[in-house]
Amino acid sequence: MEENKNSINVTITVTNSNATIAPVAKVAGQTIINVSGPDQMQTVLQTAESLNLKLAEALKEPETPQPSVPFDKTDDAIRLRKYCDTDESWERYLDDIRTSKSATDLAKVIVMMEQSEENLMKDDATKQCFLEVAQPLAVNIKKGNTISNIRQRVYDAQQRNKNKK
Repeated sequence: MEENKNSINVTITVTNSNATIAPVAKVAGQTIINVSGPDQMQTVLQTAESLNLKLAEALKEPETPQPSVPFDKTDDAIRLRKYCDTDESWERYLDDIRTSKSATDLAKVIVMMEQSEENLMKDDATKQCFLEVAQPLAVNIKKGNTISNIRQRVYDAQQRNKNKK
């Protein structure tokens, strides 16, 4: 059996006399606690359990922070990457597309992409090939998730942006 260098072995010995807990002794890498009497048993077990929990927490590998967007290596997610200038913008737009709750929300993301990403031309934003990439990624859109409806919402969003300028 391979021994973990970060682990601590604890041996607890219990007897039924009325004596108190004996001093801790270390023998060959083990910590030995001698407990005498049933009254001390509950206290020792609680302390040992607490120590085990604290030790387990201390030995836990630190978690590496996960990106906000899980990298699903779906074909559509990978195909979306070619329209984004950087991995960071790809992650952000992928997350925004996935959280869109309506075709209008998705259209806003697409228009934002066409305004900030050099790889996505204005005409591409309404083309079938691009919308076929974005549509399956918009998993939260329950109705109105057709290519023609999304295209119309993109046209509407583009028109609103023109009127604001």
